[in-house]
Amino acid sequence: LWEPRRLSATGLHQVLGFIRHIPSAALASMDGVGEGRAHQLLAHIELDRGRPEAALAILEEGWPLLEASGNPLERAQFRLEEARALAKLGRKEEAATLAMQISGIIADAHTEDAARSYATLAEVYEEMGSAVGYRTVPWELTHGVLAAGLLLALAAGTVSLRFTSRLP
Repeated sequence: LWEPRRLSATGLHQVLGFIRHIPSAALASMDGVGEGRAHQLLAHIELDRGRPEAALAILEEGWPLLEASGNPLERAQFRLEEARALAKLGRKEEAATLAMQISGIIADAHTEDAARSYATLAEVYEEMGSAVGYRTVPWELTHGVLAAGLLLALAAGTVSLRFTSRLP
């Protein structure tokens, strides 16, 4: 499978130029999924070039094409590119909402598709300044808490001896 991230900057420019020069008649003969995925690829390239505004415009143009005829995974991957664009534009709340909607759909995908999508999802969260995962926080019993516990035990023993003449 061709992976746009593996291309050099020169290769990305060549692909971008090629896609932009595809005649609209050829695009019209594609089904909605094919044309929607072409928009997704073009937006992905624009994001890699550091142009999230252009990517978002392309995605908004291509969404109706894919929404009508794509399967749930194709729609989720398309929306994942939109979340990437929103995160790069600083629209973190919208990106987070979209990313959370997508994560449930990705969980049911084929292993390879899910792994690729989760990597992109992690990139979205990283762009938003959020960490995917968890952190363990060590808990320590401090000397002050131990001393307070011992004092309370001593006080309870003293009160018990004073009033009952025996320890509890």
